[in-house]
Amino acid sequence: MIKKTFLLIIFIAFNQIIFAQQKLPVLKSDSLIVNIKINDQSVGAWQINADTKPGKDAEVFTIERSFDAQKVSYISNNDSISFNVNPDEKYDFIILVNNKSFLTEVATAPEPVFQHKNIIIIVGSLLIIIALITFIKIKSLQTKLLLYFGIISPLLFWVITIIGGFIHGNYNHLHNDVSELGAIGTKSEMFMSATETLVAVCSIFSIIGFYKACKQFGINAFPVLTILALSISMFWAAIFPMHHVMHATLGPIPFILYAGVLLSIFIWRKKSLFPVRIISLISFVLMILLLLRIIPDLRNNYEGMLQRFFYLGWTLWSVSSSIIFLQLLERKIMLNEKPINKIVERFL
Repeated sequence: MIKKTFLLIIFIAFNQIIFAQQKLPVLKSDSLIVNIKINDQSVGAWQINADTKPGKDAEVFTIERSFDAQKVSYISNNDSISFNVNPDEKYDFIILVNNKSFLTEVATAPEPVFQHKNIIIIVGSLLIIIALITFIKIKSLQTKLLLYFGIISPLLFWVITIIGGFIHGNYNHLHNDVSELGAIGTKSEMFMSATETLVAVCSIFSIIGFYKACKQFGINAFPVLTILALSISMFWAAIFPMHHVMHATLGPIPFILYAGVLLSIFIWRKKSLFPVRIISLISFVLMILLLLRIIPDLRNNYEGMLQRFFYLGWTLWSVSSSIIFLQLLERKIMLNEKPINKIVERFL
């Protein structure tokens, strides 16, 4: 009796599964390969795993997150099916290949950490407070103190990149993009979003320090203002990490830094700034190595290495400029003190 009851339960459950699957949309195909389009743009082919048990273990296709619905189309050699995929929703259907049904699911990437309402309020409030304090105290902030952020920000970037790689757990610094460390759904997403914001804030403080130093030295401050492009890029990556449709929108903006480094070679003509100009040239050469990504083999296999040449160039330029500016500022202070010392000596 127990055995018959058990078999009856299994039979009913099996029938329920079959019945549920019959309600799902069906895409007919004669091949295990179907094409996919997102918003009518081809994104490649979908390979159905032949080892998947028919009718079980749905294969999931995750699309980049967006604020709006995206039209996802599967196109086989004799059929097609489309879904308007909204954020945080998933859509199940069956691909029927030679009378074998393969469960398939279309879903969007999860919501990025820095788009959660509570986190937006906390982080936004902290940034506003920092901005207000900086604005009020900007005149009293010492140039020397701010210049140290030109050393801290790039070095901090390298530290968080290394730590992020360990947290991620499946990351190769030579092969993988830096953005992959903060990609939606990775173990390192929260860490990278928070620390990238910190680096961006430190970088902005360094810009203020460089600007004040340039004014004191009587030189054009435009080259150092281009660092703001990198700060904006890091803020953007924290808010819209990889696998969000907005992530690559500001992709080219760090290239503005190229202009800054290059201009510093030509417009900082003072003799005392000759070491900065030499270092700027070396930094520019390192940064421009990123353009080697036009070579397919390098882009496909060593994108991480090429990116790091860019960040190495920024690091060299920022750290060296900070140190040299600090030395020049100290020397200027000493020069300004000499006449006062001589006056005091006369009275003594």
